[in-house]
Amino acid sequence: MTIHLSRRESLRALAWRLDSPIALVAMFSVAFLIRLWIAPRAGFHDDLSTFRVWAMHLGEVGPYKFYGSILADYPPGYLYVLWLIGKLSSSPGYVLLKLPAIVGDLGLAWIAGSFAARIAPTSVRARWPVRTLVAAGVLFNPGVIALSAVWGQVDVVPAVFALWSLFLLFTGPQSLRREVAAFLLFAVAIAMKPQAGFALPVMLYALYRRYLRRRSPSNLAVGSLRIASLGAFSLGLWFLSALPFGLGPVELLRFDRQSASKYPVTSANAYNIWGAVGFWRPDSHGHSAAWGDLVAVAGVPALYVGMLALVAGAVLVLWLAHRAIERGGYEAPILTAAAAALSLLAFALLTRMHERYMFYSLAVLVPLVFIRPLRLAFVALSGIFVLNLWWVLAYFNAGASSKHCGLPGPGCFGIHTIFGLAQQKLCSIAVTAIAIALACFGVRWAARTKTRARIVRG
Repeated sequence: MTIHLSRRESLRALAWRLDSPIALVAMFSVAFLIRLWIAPRAGFHDDLSTFRVWAMHLGEVGPYKFYGSILADYPPGYLYVLWLIGKLSSSPGYVLLKLPAIVGDLGLAWIAGSFAARIAPTSVRARWPVRTLVAAGVLFNPGVIALSAVWGQVDVVPAVFALWSLFLLFTGPQSLRREVAAFLLFAVAIAMKPQAGFALPVMLYALYRRYLRRRSPSNLAVGSLRIASLGAFSLGLWFLSALPFGLGPVELLRFDRQSASKYPVTSANAYNIWGAVGFWRPDSHGHSAAWGDLVAVAGVPALYVGMLALVAGAVLVLWLAHRAIERGGYEAPILTAAAAALSLLAFALLTRMHERYMFYSLAVLVPLVFIRPLRLAFVALSGIFVLNLWWVLAYFNAGASSKHCGLPGPGCFGIHTIFGLAQQKLCSIAVTAIAIALACFGVRWAARTKTRARIVRG
């Protein structure tokens, strides 16, 4: 017992030594250098080749003629980053193409650490340097590194803006300036990847509590106007982001709908409930000939089953959050837990999910790792996320030149022939089980945070 306590105290002392400006700079620098070392040595060849072509084309023709002269299914948001890359280099390599995501990792670590430091109980902050430990949990998380530095995908960039928006909305003093900034940042995230918007119902619920709940008729009008103005700012920025690319509001909505329908399948390699059924199987009528036999539940196509299940899950999560807050729970961790649960439910229950879309739930969950059950969920999901990314990288890079992919194919470790199908089903079931557990109990676990976090002004 004495040995165990001494080790715990040694770890705590080490953690506090890392909680200094010099140590933090060193930790972030090491994380950055690790990613720079990995970046030119590995990658998902197809995605990085596509990003290179898009960046080069944007550098040549600019945004207005982009969609009309090349096939692209990304919304305009992240294309601004690729446009800049195309201007910086006529033929960008892996390091430059991955650099925005690598910098995004550092930004996510800083925001997540600051977020956790604001919502953690005073007793926890007194024992542990919460900000530093949460930041380290992002910087040295194998799943985070695998997505940005290894794969080269960019989901961390919209995830940074999404988490930043929740940070501003759920913590600190309530003000119109913070709320406008939160919803503008959220619009930037949506403009890059619509999947970043899974937490929107929780954000709207937060506004309902502030401006509509138990208000007099006159205050209801004022509150409704304020909420409408926030929506107008957010939608306005989202629509404006597409105008330089020649897309008006109607064209942008049509573009996003077509992009969402590009792969009308149960699971596009995602370990979720439909991944347990099978990858790449049609989720709705009209696609069976191209993708195989339709997957349906009691005659209802999987597409609609997933949507209905998500709506039911969202209602449950919001009701549990409402009840917890009404009983005196601290709003910030409760709403954050609800946003994480809803993001994970969307990944677990909806069809047409790609493996990378789990990352948004991880980004929202990480500020809550000071709560033991949520920390265990985060660790488990991070491990499954790495396996899911590896499954795709190994399989698809097997057909690419080893000169470009940098990773062995499935034949090297027999990832598909030996345990691939078992891994797919077991991990898919595990993710679904964790999502259901977070939906049913995540808010309750967060509500046990009795000691209210200190409000940091500014």
